[in-house]
Amino acid sequence: MPSQFPVFPDTKNSDYSGFAIDNWVSRTMDDNWEYVEQWQRAETMTGRREREWQNDTEDLQQMQVLTDGIILLPDYVSLKRKIGSGEGFSYMTADGWKSWCIVYSPVVLDGHAEQRYLESWFKFADICRLMVKPSITIDEVQEAATLIQQFCTSVENLYEPEEITPNIHLHIHLDVMIEDFGPL
Repeated sequence: MPSQFPVFPDTKNSDYSGFAIDNWVSRTMDDNWEYVEQWQRAETMTGRREREWQNDTEDLQQMQVLTDGIILLPDYVSLKRKIGSGEGFSYMTADGWKSWCIVYSPVVLDGHAEQRYLESWFKFADICRLMVKPSITIDEVQEAATLIQQFCTSVENLYEPEEITPNIHLHIHLDVMIEDFGPL
């Protein structure tokens, strides 16, 4: 079965937007393995455009002061480099991203981006809070699935369809992945 994603006009780029789950075509594990194998056989992958979130130096300094004032629980790692280091977040480990998403960003980003972008990001932070831990209840999986649907829809409304990547689309499947394989 070929991909169910439409393609943008005059391109070969898939359109990953559209989060009306009830309209999706279900696939079997065998179907998914076939797609994995096709992906692995691909000779090239084109990168998507980099988006940089622009903050002036004063904002970055204010954000760093807030970051420095946060005392973390033992399950979280501190950010080893300064926010305004010029390296973006490319140096962060998975544990660093966990700390950024769940602990730092809700405090540090407030007031440094438009409210509509903050609301979307905070929804993502709530998803991470629910899903990135050693255990999760069925109710939390269902709550996270609802939040993921809302988050993906907000991303779809905030950004151009070309900006929606396969990773954004794959968020929709995290609840099933957790049910099949356990917590993230």
